[in-house]
Amino acid sequence: MPANKKYLLTSGWAKASKVTAAILGGLILTSILHILPALLWDAELVILCVWFTFPSIWVLVMLFVYWIKSPQRVWGVISSISLIGAAIIYFIKM
Repeated sequence: MPANKKYLLTSGWAKASKVTAAILGGLILTSILHILPALLWDAELVILCVWFTFPSIWVLVMLFVYWIKSPQRVWGVISSISLIGAAIIYFIKM
């Protein structure tokens, strides 16, 4: 059964924006989510856990990106969470 055309993205920039948000934004968010516990707890333990949790969290963020309809909203959510996480990392390191 073919997909309903009204639910598919038609513009090329919207598709490209969602793909880059899924790959690049997912990588950034997953990295920040792993840096925060490494700063708060034992970094060696977090590095060992990264081998297992990084791919699964990255895939979950990618699914979250495709769940949101608008590419602008996706980039807004990713940017805001990344900036908040970077600010928290900055203030922890001070």
